[in-house]
Amino acid sequence: MNCRRLANSLYSQQGEIMKNLALFERFPKLHFLIPVVVFLLYVNALGNGFVLDDPSQVVSNPAVVHFNLPGLFLGSSFGEGGRTAGVYYKPLMTTAYALLFSAFGNNAWDYHLLQITFHAANALLVFYILKKLLAPEVSLFLALVFAVHPFNSEAVLYIADLQDVMFFFFGALAFLMGTREQRLGTRNLAIAASFMLCSLLSKETGIVFLVLAIFYRLMFMFDKKNRNAFYQILGAFLGVFVLYFLLRLGAVGVSSYRDDPYPIMRLNLPQRLINIPEEGFYYIRNFFYPHDFAMAQHWVVLQISWQYFWYPLIWDMIFVTGLLGVGLWALKVGSGHFKKTYLFFLAWFAVGMVPHLNIVPLDVTAADRWFYFPVVGLVGLIGILIQEFSFSIFHFPIRKALPAIAVLLIVVLAARTFVRTFDWRNGLSLATRDIHFSRDSFPLENNFAFELINVGRYEEALVHANRSTELGPWWWLNWNNVGVIYRHLGYKNHDPKQMDLAVENFKKGAQNTSSFVLPYENAAEVLVNYKSPEESTQYIVDSSKRVGLTGRMAFLLAVSRYKAGDTKGALEAADRARNLMPGDQRPQLFYEALSAGKKVDFVPPEY
Repeated sequence: MNCRRLANSLYSQQGEIMKNLALFERFPKLHFLIPVVVFLLYVNALGNGFVLDDPSQVVSNPAVVHFNLPGLFLGSSFGEGGRTAGVYYKPLMTTAYALLFSAFGNNAWDYHLLQITFHAANALLVFYILKKLLAPEVSLFLALVFAVHPFNSEAVLYIADLQDVMFFFFGALAFLMGTREQRLGTRNLAIAASFMLCSLLSKETGIVFLVLAIFYRLMFMFDKKNRNAFYQILGAFLGVFVLYFLLRLGAVGVSSYRDDPYPIMRLNLPQRLINIPEEGFYYIRNFFYPHDFAMAQHWVVLQISWQYFWYPLIWDMIFVTGLLGVGLWALKVGSGHFKKTYLFFLAWFAVGMVPHLNIVPLDVTAADRWFYFPVVGLVGLIGILIQEFSFSIFHFPIRKALPAIAVLLIVVLAARTFVRTFDWRNGLSLATRDIHFSRDSFPLENNFAFELINVGRYEEALVHANRSTELGPWWWLNWNNVGVIYRHLGYKNHDPKQMDLAVENFKKGAQNTSSFVLPYENAAEVLVNYKSPEESTQYIVDSSKRVGLTGRMAFLLAVSRYKAGDTKGALEAADRARNLMPGDQRPQLFYEALSAGKKVDFVPPEY
């Protein structure tokens, strides 16, 4: 029997087999089980707190705390030093944070609930997307895989990843609206375009839905009769992208990292290319064998070796060869539906994966959240294989057991995800667990040190903070945390040498960044309280030329000049500080005291 006859034989059996699995004929609303499963799986995460970047995006973000809707669209999504800073433009995400903060304050419970709700909705949308091309039963199984797979847990559990579930939600709605009928009316076209804009404003990666919606219409809905409809939606989606680009350009410009803080950013293109096999293998391995998840995957492959280049390359080639081999076979002997469907999901997977392989350097080497989108393409490929071939080549007893096997797989994946929710309970539990699975990660060592500082374990924290500076001496935050530790020890032990070490490490951190002001401010504060007024004043003036004068720096300048006897200069700096820090009473009270000619005594803060 040749390949074509074999394929025809398999296709002829498919209809009868799928009839036997037609659960949706008996339970037409069965897919609404999907969000129920999501909420039951993640309910444990509602008690988790803020971790890692969560505070800088929520409770320390002035655009969130001081709700100003136009301002949310005019700056970065990160807050630092009383202002927004960084390279990210995700205003819809920040708007969601601001609305929650206005309604509920900084209770992490509400933010987790929102994120879980988005994921539940996304899993349901995945079902609708898959059902456009696959049988409902297969689509239900694959949507449940998406819903419970531990690879997607970071995007659900990490409040700072709200962008990922948001861009997917709006992008999936735009895709479904833009591909649901041959001719879109003006109203539906406007709705689809609005969803696409919301996806882009949640995260720039939303452009992948634009590409796939156009590709889908070309593959399945393009003919002479509907050519004009195709051009209408193409024009609408491209117009949305241009609008987004102009908004971004006006708000943050063509933003980029100025400090190149992460290892993958510091490699040239040939060096980044030899990391691709290990990056690809990380995603493939953890999809099929979800085990070694971890935040802050900042490892890099610096030379070609068996362990980190050839071994993962072999597995990558086996995987890619399998995908392409089946695709070529389908083009030769497969049905028209199989060809188009397979190519569509292959394009979905490729469009999602290629931008995240650091051909253009990103902020981490690999990230679980980046697989949230491409995993739909991968499960779609698996689904078309299941639907077209797998059932037909299994013997009847095995076919009869397939539903039970599917349920067992869902249960195993869900159990692994449920366990992962406990890791995210707080920053310390996450860092304690992940540090064993993320090799040579200077941000993770730094995060662990930060969490140990928060619970008062300073000596342990110093070990990990110093390890972070060894792995990433070019970063600023790890040096800053070393300074924080020595500042505490110096205050506790009344040891001026340790205070000197604090200043030294704060200054090292400041030398490594012109974007973030925290190490400058910390160095200035120690100098103001423990060194001469002349030295502290000069440092603040010089630092302000590099990073600008923040409210905290202005207040410290006022104190320093007052200690030096420069009352006029202190009054000017205090006036500047109270304008820059309207929510802080200290500069206002200091300004009033200076204006009234009263004497002010300063007590160094407790560290």
